[in-house]
Amino acid sequence: MIQPVEDEKNFLVTGCRVHDLVLDMVCLLSQEDNFVTVLDTHGQNIYGPRNARRLAIQKRVVWKDEFTANITPQLRSLSAISCYILVMPSLSSFGALRVLAMEGCSFMRECSYHLNHLESLVQLRYLGLRDIPVDELPEDIGKLKFLQTLKLEFTRIKELPKSIVLLSQLKCFVLNSYEMRGPEGLHLLGKLTSLEELRFTTRCTKILEELGKLTELRKLEMRIYCDVYLYETTVKKLVESLGKLQKIQVLDLFANCVSIGSEDWKVYVPHRKLFVLSLMMKNDMLPVWIKPSLIPYLTRLSLTLDVVKARDMEILGSFQELVSLKLGSSQHILPDFMAGDGAGLFPKLRYFSTPAPLKFLQGAMPILEHVVFTFIQVGWLKSRDDNFVFEFGSLGNLPSLQMVEAHINCWWASEEDVDEAKDALELGTNTHPNRPSLEIKIMHFQC
Repeated sequence: MIQPVEDEKNFLVTGCRVHDLVLDMVCLLSQEDNFVTVLDTHGQNIYGPRNARRLAIQKRVVWKDEFTANITPQLRSLSAISCYILVMPSLSSFGALRVLAMEGCSFMRECSYHLNHLESLVQLRYLGLRDIPVDELPEDIGKLKFLQTLKLEFTRIKELPKSIVLLSQLKCFVLNSYEMRGPEGLHLLGKLTSLEELRFTTRCTKILEELGKLTELRKLEMRIYCDVYLYETTVKKLVESLGKLQKIQVLDLFANCVSIGSEDWKVYVPHRKLFVLSLMMKNDMLPVWIKPSLIPYLTRLSLTLDVVKARDMEILGSFQELVSLKLGSSQHILPDFMAGDGAGLFPKLRYFSTPAPLKFLQGAMPILEHVVFTFIQVGWLKSRDDNFVFEFGSLGNLPSLQMVEAHINCWWASEEDVDEAKDALELGTNTHPNRPSLEIKIMHFQC
């Protein structure tokens, strides 16, 4: 009855859905039980009466009267998506609210939205603000003792109030704001010891010292931009803190001033149950700790290496649970795995992204469905070897292939060379027994 929704690009489950008949039944039962009130684009209340405990407003202009008509003492959840809100009543009117979620909303005269009286929502468990013109969090946010989820995505918030450390029950904190400046609030995050999920973007390196205190973390997504002169101290702090996170299962890191090939990284030992790993930073070689004996349950890996060796491909191919692999190389060329038979390599891989026209061995990647050649730099490949020929016949060694994508960079390449690459791709897919779909994107930029 409930079906998972899979991302077609990398086979991640992004949500759930039900059959249309089941949806109609759910809506009918919702209306009968007074479960939710929905105001849609036509100004209609389509799912229930106006005294429901849950109110959802979608893609419409909202007047104060509509809020007033639907605000009741028992209102527990308020969600507004892609709305133009002319008048927003005071938050003090929502005293029993447990969930407040606003996404893609704008306000009269494009002014900022101020979270005045937020502290009055003492029962609030979830606060989510995405793409909302909010400039600041009120200092009294620390009074929300029951708050478990705080998501601030693409807002104008530049500083965090110091009282944020009083949110002792906070389990999920998302902070994606390029406006964030300085260490205000961030250097106190180590006090939020109940955190299990943390996602943030910042230029403040001081937070790295605090990460090691969040020992309950299971998911960490970090984007950090720092000055090059802070390289040595940044790497050392980062590795030391990550080593203390012994419950981490999802690790997604980007740091413009960090190299994964430094000596500090060699002592890092990841949590054995790590199953998602993304390292978007400079990597001289495959880290010694990326191997099946240390992280046997790895299912998704994104990695960029300066040079990819045949031995690296053998190691990656030995991961028995790997479903998605996004591999990058600054040299835009990968080895042909190894000589001979590829049987046993990548047994569960379904999605593979590579920056080079890789040759696939027979027996390797037996259930691979989606291949992406992310960056075929035609001119560079031709300049390396006058005898270089584009050849994609090895796609026939992938028995489950359904989709091929190719991004071809035409910078410093002749029209004949570009046509050669396109023709080779079309030949490789057309002669494949499955006749997989082919999508070619042409790019023009200097590397």
